[in-house]
Amino acid sequence: MAPRFSRPCGASLAALILAVVPMAAQQAPPEAPVDRLYDLSYRNAGDAELKLDVVRPDGGGGPYPALLVIHSGGWREGSREEARRLLGPLARRGYVAVAPEYRLAPQNPYPAALLDLKAAVRWLRGNAASLRIDPQRIGAIGFSAGGHLALLLAVTGPNDGYDTEAGKGAPSSSIQAVVNFYGPTDLTATDFPEMTADMVKDLLGGTAIQKPELARQASPVTWVSAGDPPILMIQGSDDDTVPVNQSKKLEDAIKKAGIAGRIHIVPGAKHGFDDTKLPEALGQAVEFLEKNLKGKAAGKG
Repeated sequence: MAPRFSRPCGASLAALILAVVPMAAQQAPPEAPVDRLYDLSYRNAGDAELKLDVVRPDGGGGPYPALLVIHSGGWREGSREEARRLLGPLARRGYVAVAPEYRLAPQNPYPAALLDLKAAVRWLRGNAASLRIDPQRIGAIGFSAGGHLALLLAVTGPNDGYDTEAGKGAPSSSIQAVVNFYGPTDLTATDFPEMTADMVKDLLGGTAIQKPELARQASPVTWVSAGDPPILMIQGSDDDTVPVNQSKKLEDAIKKAGIAGRIHIVPGAKHGFDDTKLPEALGQAVEFLEKNLKGKAAGKG
């Protein structure tokens, strides 16, 4: 395994698609046409014009549940283009699949990326009619650092200080279901491997010891409370980049808060799954989303 968040996930994307497409064929043929809307501007943040890609079922219909696919990269690299190959198979399953870009650390430390993704959710809701999205059914799936950000979308609400820039009357940034593939949940932890601790340092603009309150705020476990949407965590038993106890910490928190959710441990998998581990993991994710997003679960408002 290469010593980066993005490499394991990036290396597994081809296998991920091979796992998704057969399942997508249960809903529509794997080569069924989809409607691709690339390079849509959703936010200006300083000098950055942020864009997202949307792929939706072709031929009208809807409204459909929307699913953000949040890329990996240790918060400091990666791009929405990595997720493009996932969007078509998801659209063929009946989702409006969305790959947003977000600002990267260390140039843009926390909470820049989270603010961007919240703006993306608000943009989707504001354009729900033209995109054929059901605004009450928006979810997120994220990989590694993207999983961490997806979790923060799920567990932070309008009273947590991350929506102040939206303005009165703006659409909600809440989501209704989340799948986290091997992303960290507690950035105050002291047992991260050195390479992971370096990434956390870049995200925070300092170590967790130097910036304990910011590390706490950037940790999904901090924000878990009653009313959060269903959460599925998927992680390999042999993950040597994000310790498995990171997922277990969040599982304990959601159980205590009475949140629907669980952790699914993939035996023998490291950080980023190879093609022998992905089918089981993707099956769990798709089953969870079919139940909790297409079935409309309620999240924070």
